[in-house]
Amino acid sequence: MLAGNGATTPDAQAFLHGIGARDLRIGLGMLGALRTRRSTHGRLIAGVLADTGDAAGIARAWRDLDPNKRTPGLAFAGTAAAAGLTLLAATAKT
Repeated sequence: MLAGNGATTPDAQAFLHGIGARDLRIGLGMLGALRTRRSTHGRLIAGVLADTGDAAGIARAWRDLDPNKRTPGLAFAGTAAAAGLTLLAATAKT
């Protein structure tokens, strides 16, 4: 969604695949932990840090991003980080 026309360059592809792999690994780790009844705490922290980093990157590039992409991008990343923080708070109480 945010990549735009530059997404087809090899360096952008490598970066985008890295982000996808990061998120996939965090998600699969979370599922594995839930299936085996292990702690999800570390995976939740990793997800919150990743999503917060994404939001910070979007905020840093705000002026250069297409206005139709920057607001939804920041909203998605910020919402994901907030959801992770909510889950962390909920699991800390149990």
